[in-house]
Amino acid sequence: MTNQSYWLNAYRFSDEPSGIRHKSDQSPPDLTEHATFPFHESYGGECPGVYYIRLQRDGWRLIGRDRHQEDNRFTFEKTLPNGWVIRKVAHATTEHPVGTGCYYDTHSLHHADRDATIDCQDWEWADLDGDRLVWVVKGVLIAAELTSEGLGSARTLYDFNPLTFEAIEAPY
Repeated sequence: MTNQSYWLNAYRFSDEPSGIRHKSDQSPPDLTEHATFPFHESYGGECPGVYYIRLQRDGWRLIGRDRHQEDNRFTFEKTLPNGWVIRKVAHATTEHPVGTGCYYDTHSLHHADRDATIDCQDWEWADLDGDRLVWVVKGVLIAAELTSEGLGSARTLYDFNPLTFEAIEAPY
């Protein structure tokens, strides 16, 4: 891809009815749709096909893929400070817990030298931000330093729960 082309993650059927697939006449005149799949790996269509590529771009290593009944699981890891590793299991399933969608992540922290594991199953998202770990639990963004002993004092960065949807008519 270049600055003059883009990839659209969409179904690709030549006989699609109008309105189901992006039409090239809706693109800005100086951009063209990239005609071939631009990534080095394929994880199928829909969200995982883009999300798993983005995780790897951002430093997550794919370490495994499993199928448990109706649950496809892709396990990623990222090295953290002070000997820790965060593990993200990306689930793709129709049998999902209440409050999650068909795609959701679970997390855990591991320290191999200390043989320690911290279960972070209530984390909806997590990643490294500089030297601190940031994560979301029930709509609250939290951060903590990661010491050799584990998570330091956690502090709330922002509680998104009071926010409500407001329909705003275009143009904005």
